[in-house]
Amino acid sequence: MTVAHTRILKVLVLLGTFLLAVSSKLPDASAQEALGAPFALTDPTGKVVRSTDFKGKWVLIYFGYSHCADQCPTELAEMIDALRQMGPEAKRVQPIFITIDPERDKGQYLSAYVALFDDRLIGLGGTPQQVATVAANYGIQFKKILKSDGSYSFKHTSNIFILNTEGRYQVTFSHMSDAYMIASKMLELISEQGGS
Repeated sequence: MTVAHTRILKVLVLLGTFLLAVSSKLPDASAQEALGAPFALTDPTGKVVRSTDFKGKWVLIYFGYSHCADQCPTELAEMIDALRQMGPEAKRVQPIFITIDPERDKGQYLSAYVALFDDRLIGLGGTPQQVATVAANYGIQFKKILKSDGSYSFKHTSNIFILNTEGRYQVTFSHMSDAYMIASKMLELISEQGGS
C-alpha cells in the first residue's frame, strides 16, 4: 500500500468516525419540537433561568452530575475546548450543564463545579421532577445506582446537544465526539445561518 493510499484510508476512517459521532439529520417535527421544548430551571443562586433567555445565542447542553468520576468531566472539558477552538465565534455560544443530581448539585457547590471548567459555563438544576422532565425531552435516560456504603452514582445517557439561536434542536453529539468535531460543526452551523 502506498503512502497516498494510507493517507486516503486514514481520512476515510476519520470521516466515518465523525459521521457516526454526530447526527446532523434533523428528527421528525414532533421529536424536534420536544428537543427544543422550552424549559425553566434554576441556577446556583436560585434564580429561574428559562431556555428563552438564550434567544439569539447558540446553545450547547450537557446533562450529567458533579460526582461523576470520568464521563461527565471529560464531556464538559471537550465542550469547553470546542469553544476555545472556535475562536471569536465562541461568543455566539452559551454552554450549559444541566445536573441530573439536583439534590447534591446546587448552590455554591454547583457554582464551584462549573467554574472548574470555564466561567462561561452555566450550571442549572431544579426539583428532581423538573430535571427529569427536561431530561426526558432530550431523550436523556438516567438511573440512580445505590452503593453498599450508602452513596450513589448514576448511569446515564451522555450526549451534547446544539440548539440554534431560536432554541431549536440542530445536532446531537455522542460521548465519542471530541472538541474538534464539535467546534467544526458549530462553525459550519453558524456560517450556514449567516453568522446570526
